[in-house]
Amino acid sequence: MKSQVVAVPAQTDQHRWHQVWLRVFAVTAFIWTSGFTFVPDIDHTNHKDMPTYNNSKLNSAKVTPTDMIPRPELSSSLMKQVNTVHFAVVIQRQNRLYAGVEPQNQKLRQAALDGAKDWLVRQVPRQVHVYVSADPTLLNHFHRFAADRATHLDVGSDIILADIERVFPAANK
Repeated sequence: MKSQVVAVPAQTDQHRWHQVWLRVFAVTAFIWTSGFTFVPDIDHTNHKDMPTYNNSKLNSAKVTPTDMIPRPELSSSLMKQVNTVHFAVVIQRQNRLYAGVEPQNQKLRQAALDGAKDWLVRQVPRQVHVYVSADPTLLNHFHRFAADRATHLDVGSDIILADIERVFPAANK
């Protein structure tokens, strides 16, 4: 008995490409409908998404009552009146003003610090001490503190006080 050879028609190149494209489409459709994203969306308007430079302090922060008060009216006026200041947050504690500023560029850093301090002294002459810094961590924590207070969250000033002691060692003496 002779074995019969059955001829199987060879797949054409066109048929193979249809299968490849069908598989590519199926995988793409699955990824698209599953909600998978390659890059997470970041809400740049939310202060919680700002970079934090010392997470360990933030994670172990205690919420204690504070006498520090954000001064948003001074912050916004400072940004408008001193043209070398790009962003500023002003916080008051008793007879002291603390300001974190971000200069327009690093070449204008000292001009921004001097201009901000002079402007704050003229605006609030009853304040005995005015401290201004361009430290990014201090500015970040000031901003977060002011934003949390503005939304009536229960926040303490432990991190802010640690930053003030680090940046302005003679401020609380």
